[in-house]
Amino acid sequence: SSLTDSPFVVGLLLMTPVTVYISFRGSSSLQDLLTDASLAPMPYSFFFEAPSLPGGMVHSGFYQSYLSLRPALLRELAPLITHPGCHPRDLVIVGHSLGGALAALAALDLSARPPFSHCSQSPPSHSSSSSGSAPVSPRISTFTFGAPRLGDLAFATMYHSATSGHRHIRV
Repeated sequence: SSLTDSPFVVGLLLMTPVTVYISFRGSSSLQDLLTDASLAPMPYSFFFEAPSLPGGMVHSGFYQSYLSLRPALLRELAPLITHPGCHPRDLVIVGHSLGGALAALAALDLSARPPFSHCSQSPPSHSSSSSGSAPVSPRISTFTFGAPRLGDLAFATMYHSATSGHRHIRV
């Protein structure tokens, strides 16, 4: 199974020696239009432990679409994000329209708790002699084009707090 098997959206993963690119396409089918029209707000559930951040309400169509592709995204992304020597590759996430909403949700998910948070050896920059796993946190840049609003003010506040330190350009 891959990102292209999702009934809602097609995703594309590309990798260079230093960067992994994730691209989500915009609305292009009747199913996508139904997703866009699922306007009822629903509570955002965290994929991570962050009791100090209120989740707020999100657009149910976009959120459910992201939830449907999340397992494939994490499965496909995990082996790509770390290259030899346990250095994290940068992560660039892009999307248009529906894809922009999904890109923003993926950025939040991956910023808050990367699924690839450990590797088998310590990065060279760590001088510790411990044999444990070292955290891997890639730099994340998100570019959205024509992306709709995802959620209410509480969600937006949490989003900006959880993704601080990462670049997000919205056009």
